[in-house]
Amino acid sequence: MNAKTRNIIAIIVNVVTIVLICKAMSQFFIGTGDGNMQVHGLASFKYFTNLSNWFAAFAALLCIPFEIRNLKSGSACLPRWVYLIKFYAAVSVTVTFLTCVFFLGPINILILAPYGVPPLRAYAFMFAGVTFILHLVAPLLSIISVLFIEKTEGFDRKYVKHGVLSVFLYAIVYIVMVALVGPAKGGWTDFYHFTFGGRMYLAPVSAAVMLFATWLISKAEWGIYKKVNKE
Repeated sequence: MNAKTRNIIAIIVNVVTIVLICKAMSQFFIGTGDGNMQVHGLASFKYFTNLSNWFAAFAALLCIPFEIRNLKSGSACLPRWVYLIKFYAAVSVTVTFLTCVFFLGPINILILAPYGVPPLRAYAFMFAGVTFILHLVAPLLSIISVLFIEKTEGFDRKYVKHGVLSVFLYAIVYIVMVALVGPAKGGWTDFYHFTFGGRMYLAPVSAAVMLFATWLISKAEWGIYKKVNKE
């Protein structure tokens, strides 16, 4: 793929990503959300799903001016700092995507089973309405863009570990709001089920597992990037 084609495709994918995420997020302000996130306004920012998607939209927006500049210069590379922001955003939405597919989806089946909801319907609820964009479409667009279309120079292994920062920061807030403050005092319910039914001592364990999983995701996506770009 030549530089011009790469930049044009990257611009299109980034614009589509931004439009889809903004359209999905608008439902939390003009309505009461959708799917498994029934919440209005600024309260929607408590979900890692939404925060990671906003991060992805910001990163996509950041890339566009440099890709337009590359069309004129003939370069195919983003500045390293720009690419790293895009990469870390992709890691974040990958966490969102994989958590829904392999954890929250199955948990939803268990929660809704006593109410007679068929397993497939309970699982699909995680991808209903705008959450289809936030849990599936936007994350996949971000991953495809950063691994197979965009690139930079000098993307060394030492940058991989920083991919966990978004999950690390969110885990601190989540543990404080769920385990230390609690809904009775204005905190959050355990909407991600990381305490497995109110076992608050499991919150740090779940956080540690998520951090390790995020590091593995970051490392795996870095490995794919290096292989695709033959570095």
